[in-house]
Amino acid sequence: MAALRQIAEIRREERRPVRVFEGTAQDYRPQIQDHLRAQGMAEHAALFAAANPLPDRVQWFTDLPGEIRRLDDLPEPEQRAVAARVAALIEDLVREAERLKADRNPSNRMLGEVLAVACEGPGTGDIVLVDEQPVLAGWGLRPVDPAVRPTDLLAALRAVAAPAPALRPTVPAAPAPPAA
Repeated sequence: MAALRQIAEIRREERRPVRVFEGTAQDYRPQIQDHLRAQGMAEHAALFAAANPLPDRVQWFTDLPGEIRRLDDLPEPEQRAVAARVAALIEDLVREAERLKADRNPSNRMLGEVLAVACEGPGTGDIVLVDEQPVLAGWGLRPVDPAVRPTDLLAALRAVAAPAPALRPTVPAAPAPPAA
């Protein structure tokens, strides 16, 4: 196993872990990852950074080797491509959470709830690329202030992934007619 490297830190005064069942979504990371790998979703499983909750902040780590680059710092074409890729992965996770929540098996329903909560919280600023693997920090967190809406990660990713609108050439204004 590679050494853990910190990729982010989020202050608890901004966002805090969501309570789910007997703990937080981060407590269930091994079960989430094991399930996703068993479903052939290894890239999805690797999305979830390891959390180190401290009294005043949550630190986020990865054990993946390679260069760490923030989504927000990538050149625009690469940023759009990565955002589209992460959006597709998150869409898959949301579908898997819904499938599990509809299952007759109570353990699967519980895992579906945990996975749904895990998909909450991160914004585009919480996404890094480690080598070529996207990794999410901030997952399973909600804003402390109830007046602040949680980030809609899918909408934010789709906005980043959308091509920039083409600039239309401006036509110079016609000169004003001479005064009579």
